[in-house]
Amino acid sequence: MTKLLLTFLLLVAYISCISQNRTNTWILSYQWLVNDSGIDFNAGIADTFSVWKDLEFFVTNASICDTNGQLLFYTNGVYIANKENDTLYNCQNFNPGYATEYYGYVGLAISQGAIILPYPESDNLYYLIYVTGELLDSGSQLQPLRLSYSIVDMQLDSGLGGILDSQKNVSLVADTLVWGRITACKHANGRDWWIISHRWNSDLYYRFLLTPDSISGPFQQQIGSLVIKDDICGQACFSPQGDKFCYINRNYNFDYMQFDRCTGEFYDAINVQLPDSNISQGCSFSPNGRFIYINTLNQLFQYDTWASDLELSKILIDTVPLFQPGIPDWFAVQMLAPDNKIYISTYNGVKALHVINDPDLLGASCGFLRKGLILPTYNVYSIPNHPNY
Repeated sequence: MTKLLLTFLLLVAYISCISQNRTNTWILSYQWLVNDSGIDFNAGIADTFSVWKDLEFFVTNASICDTNGQLLFYTNGVYIANKENDTLYNCQNFNPGYATEYYGYVGLAISQGAIILPYPESDNLYYLIYVTGELLDSGSQLQPLRLSYSIVDMQLDSGLGGILDSQKNVSLVADTLVWGRITACKHANGRDWWIISHRWNSDLYYRFLLTPDSISGPFQQQIGSLVIKDDICGQACFSPQGDKFCYINRNYNFDYMQFDRCTGEFYDAINVQLPDSNISQGCSFSPNGRFIYINTLNQLFQYDTWASDLELSKILIDTVPLFQPGIPDWFAVQMLAPDNKIYISTYNGVKALHVINDPDLLGASCGFLRKGLILPTYNVYSIPNHPNY
């Protein structure tokens, strides 16, 4: 029994290590054709570097590494680049639409507008899931009208990868969707994936199950608050354990709920009103899943999911002045990194990311440091959207 338990624990540790390597290289950008930044986490720390590349990011940013932590490809929702920072084979017009044409080479202005998932039980195939925006009948509202995917095969183009002709821009669901906030979580079986999207002007979630055979769904569930007009900002995330979910709404509130990784069902939803009148932006969970970090444009809060009253557990971690000399370093979106720190991008382009150094600790002990990671070049808003491995 002891040997069996030890074998199981070693297997879990090995799988965890491989999964984390998928997010070990981040690519950042400033929208213009200048030298850009990146972060390499392969040594266990945030090692920044400078890189010249043609593909720029505005907001949409998705990437994936191999199991050794080496970058495979990345996208801004309009183009896809391979590990050599060149155009991925057969990616031209992979995501056609009004917003794609409008934003052009700088990339889509859609928070979590794309996500990349390994194809279950395959060493070479990857699902790229994404949206673009279309003008609604009034001509003044821009919303995604479908969720789509393309499959990238890393065996194409001499190992640099490319999109399969038969699996390019395949529609998953046709409906008016929210402005991005695509996220995903591993199924409890450790192999399959739950993919989450949301209908606009509604409380309806779409979810899909990615297995080695296919993507099944959409399955529907109505839960949480209505996502109404002006939803252009916001973020969604799972806890590292996959049992909790947070969904930021632009209108100064967020939904927190439990998640069943076996069934893909949400339950026990709580809506929390934010005390700040500024636009709500980003969210992430601490590595142990206890704390939710929520930021508006200029304030960062910590909420304790272990508390009896989530809303009353709020602690103000920091306030960025709305009016500053030079370029303001307001908050944008967040991501828990492989070094177990949370990085927060800036709404405007500065040469830094904000850092929560010890996110598992309560209040000021979390070690938040404004502009705590200095970058070699400017970065604006964008930070990679990774699934919960």
